[in-house]
Amino acid sequence: MTQENNAKIISSDEANAVLDSSLSNDIEMDEDVARVAAANVGETVVPLTEAKAINWINLPTATELRQHIFNVPDIKEEIVEVEEWRVKILVRGMNGEQRGDVLTGAMNADGTPNLKLMYPKMCIACCYHPVTKEKIWNAADVEEINKKAGGVLERLAMTAARLSGIDQTQADAIRKN
Repeated sequence: MTQENNAKIISSDEANAVLDSSLSNDIEMDEDVARVAAANVGETVVPLTEAKAINWINLPTATELRQHIFNVPDIKEEIVEVEEWRVKILVRGMNGEQRGDVLTGAMNADGTPNLKLMYPKMCIACCYHPVTKEKIWNAADVEEINKKAGGVLERLAMTAARLSGIDQTQADAIRKN
């Protein structure tokens, strides 16, 4: 291992050991499920990033950096309490493919968001059972989802948008249209 400008260059084996150590020292799966289920409304749950000092890793090659990035959990989650339905829903951010599919699949011909499709598609992509982490809805549920309270759908969709990195300008455009 070499050191330059306070940056450590480590091998991929050392990086994997650091990642494995972080995973093994983090909350066990059963405790993680319990933590998500018991999360407060609006609490964001991101694996491996709870109030810990970040152990920066500087890998020596692009291949090792690529492997590391693909192995790090990075999808944010948040529990949303839906009083109207008397349930808690786990909302997960979208990965890149889901985000692209939802955003392109819910646009009008003029490029404005089609909210009759946007909110249900975001709910389908992002809403999970808080304990089992199973998806709640599927693509066939768009029409039924649209029959539910618009405020609830917006709350779930806006949470999904925030967790998916859709910035405020984009979220405002979705709300406005």
